[in-house]
Amino acid sequence: MASAPAGPPSSAGGNGTGGGASSASKKTNAARAAFHNLPVDSDDTDDDDENGHGAGGGAAAAQQQQAPLVGSISEDKRTKTLFYVRRTAAQMLKDRGYVVQQSNLEMGIEDFKKEFGERPDRSDLMMVGSMVDDPMQQISVHFLDPDTKSEKIGVEKIKAVVDQVKEFTPNSKNAILILPCGLTPFANQGISEANSGHQYRLELFMEKELIFNITHHQSVPTHQLLSELEKRQLLERYKVKSSQLPRIQAKDPVARYMGLRIGDVVRIVRASETAGRYVTYRMTV
Repeated sequence: MASAPAGPPSSAGGNGTGGGASSASKKTNAARAAFHNLPVDSDDTDDDDENGHGAGGGAAAAQQQQAPLVGSISEDKRTKTLFYVRRTAAQMLKDRGYVVQQSNLEMGIEDFKKEFGERPDRSDLMMVGSMVDDPMQQISVHFLDPDTKSEKIGVEKIKAVVDQVKEFTPNSKNAILILPCGLTPFANQGISEANSGHQYRLELFMEKELIFNITHHQSVPTHQLLSELEKRQLLERYKVKSSQLPRIQAKDPVARYMGLRIGDVVRIVRASETAGRYVTYRMTV
């Protein structure tokens, strides 16, 4: 089916969605809300960002129907939780353009138990991926256990992860940290210091954010990161500056899932009842 012309990316009321996409955007709100929970400080989350991706209660119920909750007293539920989270993490790497072992994407719960045991150790769940078009660009995924006394992730755990990042991804030093609970103040400070020097890029996700893959929700449109060449061609085609593009917040749930950085431009493809699909573009801010 033919695609509708994307039109100037800065048109349609400055958000690039257009009238035909407004209802789809509203449906997306609830799906994004279940994912929109920053790991370190919940006060940092926004109920309504510039793109209209506000929080809603419907998605939380939908998410609960998809998979078990984190924090269950049952060991079986704990194992299932880690299975769902690790599978979503593998899907996230693939969607970002990394090569991921097919077994990590197709593994069922019984295979997961055979490989990692009935009560998996989080440290054994680590994964490493390499970019499809640049194998030297790598990323590692780490599952952290809380400190026994504080029931939070302490600074020593962060230091240990940084050492692992140096070992497993020395060229890029990118890592995703998946947490079952919050960070201590010193651990939080350690993360900030590691990221501030641009030597490392440590991304944080709570386990409960990854039980369900938000991009698999029927109301969430397809997001595709543009290369630098595609970005330049887009700006030249429409004779606009990057600052004139509609925006997507870097802490938007899908932006975090995609690993978008400030300045990145993403193509968003929505289903359209009249034209088959509707294409818009947004810059990460």
